[in-house]
Amino acid sequence: MKLRISIFLMALGLLAACGPTSLNLNAEAPTASLTIAGADQGNIAEVTDLDTVNDVSAAGNRVLVATDRGILVYANGASEPRRITRADGLPSNDVWAIAVGIDGRVLLATEGGMAGMAGDTLDAVVPEAPPVGQVVDLHLTDEGTLWACGTDGMAFHENGTWRRFGESVTCTGIFPTLEGKLWIGTVRGALFVDGNVIREHAPGRGIPEPYVRDILPMPGGAAFVIAQGPNASRLGFFDGARWYSYSVRGLDRKLVGLGRAGANALLFTPGNTFLIASAQTGEGVPLVATQVGPSFGVRSYEARITSAADFVPNEAARPDLVRLAPVPLASLPAQSPTYPAPGFVIRPVGEAPQGLYLVRHSGDQVFLADRNRGILAMGNAGQRELRSSDLVSSTDLQVAVDQSNQSWVLSRDGDLARWDGEGFVREASPAEVAIQSIATGPQGAYAAGQVGDTNTVRVFRRTEDGWAQVAERELPTEEEFLGVPIMAVSDEGAVWVALAVRQGASRRIRGVAVINPASEAVVYHHRGASAEGEFALQDEITSIDLHQTGMAWFASFHGAQRLGGSQVVVFNEARGVRGEIVTDLAVDGERVWIAAAEGLGYYEDQQMRFLMPELVRDARPSALAVDPRGGVWAIGHRGAFFFDGTNWTRVGSEQGMPGVVLVDVEVDRQGRTWFLAEDRLMLMER
Repeated sequence: MKLRISIFLMALGLLAACGPTSLNLNAEAPTASLTIAGADQGNIAEVTDLDTVNDVSAAGNRVLVATDRGILVYANGASEPRRITRADGLPSNDVWAIAVGIDGRVLLATEGGMAGMAGDTLDAVVPEAPPVGQVVDLHLTDEGTLWACGTDGMAFHENGTWRRFGESVTCTGIFPTLEGKLWIGTVRGALFVDGNVIREHAPGRGIPEPYVRDILPMPGGAAFVIAQGPNASRLGFFDGARWYSYSVRGLDRKLVGLGRAGANALLFTPGNTFLIASAQTGEGVPLVATQVGPSFGVRSYEARITSAADFVPNEAARPDLVRLAPVPLASLPAQSPTYPAPGFVIRPVGEAPQGLYLVRHSGDQVFLADRNRGILAMGNAGQRELRSSDLVSSTDLQVAVDQSNQSWVLSRDGDLARWDGEGFVREASPAEVAIQSIATGPQGAYAAGQVGDTNTVRVFRRTEDGWAQVAERELPTEEEFLGVPIMAVSDEGAVWVALAVRQGASRRIRGVAVINPASEAVVYHHRGASAEGEFALQDEITSIDLHQTGMAWFASFHGAQRLGGSQVVVFNEARGVRGEIVTDLAVDGERVWIAAAEGLGYYEDQQMRFLMPELVRDARPSALAVDPRGGVWAIGHRGAFFFDGTNWTRVGSEQGMPGVVLVDVEVDRQGRTWFLAEDRLMLMER
């Protein structure tokens, strides 16, 4: 929380462009939705990132983002960040806080200790971990003193050593003033640090609520604060002598953070940015004072400064208290008393991310962390989206639904992510296995991955207690084994996986193995198979579908293949498939939809039909999905198409589909439709 100089946020754009505006304080940013003939309307949620952002700061022309998976470095103009992790020398992947000095020096607090950066490389010359418990925030003064606050107090580092400052408190952040002094947020109010003197602002002395989410220092010793209690937030203002608590009639939104626009304050909530101005010079809805603190009720005392060696960790310090979720502004009663207080008005001046959960300042920029959507960087030069896109696979979308009807996806980096209704939550891979494929089976969500560099594969199933192993098998291949990128599970619980191997310098699919948790034997269908019970299947598989009773269908470079009835049948051009390469297929009862190189068709009643309307035929979709109501999605680089059982509809911008290049589509067991684009993952829930 590094606010060193005034932020004039979008001064010429955001504020001037708005002028007198509607005072609908609870207006939300528009939500994308699809309206499709033959299907219900559904809202579209767009996601790109899995990182949990803990801090953001600017260092020259770079933006540094502290996450639970390392540091992201966004160079000026770069489309994707560089990720620095433990593999590059970080003490830990979980990075808690960033401090940037005026000389560009960068210090990082991680779970495993301190780290430093010189340019884009890690610097080994750093102080030891500060004696403050789990670090919550760092700040480098212009003179080079490093301050740290954490779950167990405050400390400063100068002349090569850490010194404890004051008593044990649980900090929520460091907020420098324009004059170089420090506000410290805590879970029991705020502290103002002026040299060795601490001025304690406790709830009993006027600050509205105990948990301080954000502080915006103002000139002359004044400050705005977001302070929250168990169920409600309050907007506080300190005029240098006493505290005032405010609420706003008609504003029922969660308060996330504060910023500065010239002499005025900005208030950020999910979906909205509000300007707070003096009632004498601005226009808007009045802030209503709900409480006035005592005059000069602040307690001042000289801080006790002790050696770091004397630090005894407080076992009662609670790290989970530091990152409380934002809560709504306290509502005003119908008849509220009137208090004499400084007059302010508030008005909406722009949008903010709907998934906003963290606000950080650095120099003339403000950074808004958006759940699963990265960072929105805003400043005098406009705004810029910063995304890691670690959730987005380049080619393949995999979705599974567990027994609790929660959807899971597999990220680009092999992480498991669970959709909780509002966003994705990353969960650690089970048993330290890199998960390579997921699927829905008769008992919920399944996952499979390779054990190290061996030929061994472990299969897991999601239970109420987490991911439980159901099978471990060594797969029979003599080539260098690279994993199981494709997976399907039969109604009987048999797990079908496609084997990836290395041949020369390339990677290819080498058939399909069937793992039965009830049997140690592995059945391996591949080109040249000759063992009993194994069939000669063309190797280059691109998808597996087990939804037709007694049959297994495969999309492949050699057509659509069907295994069942003790034989393999290859449906290629000789059997009516338009083009040898089949990119995807989807079983809908007795009808099998086939996306081939030269068009879309289906197989039914022992006949292959490729007579599609011109709009679908010319699009040549590459990915298919069938929803539980019998609708069919067909997507590709030329757009999305929906079949309602009678008619095909092109789903484009007029229906609400974002103008992106689509790569894959899946419909899960709950009827949620998932679209993979080149730069994002989109979810439509009806």
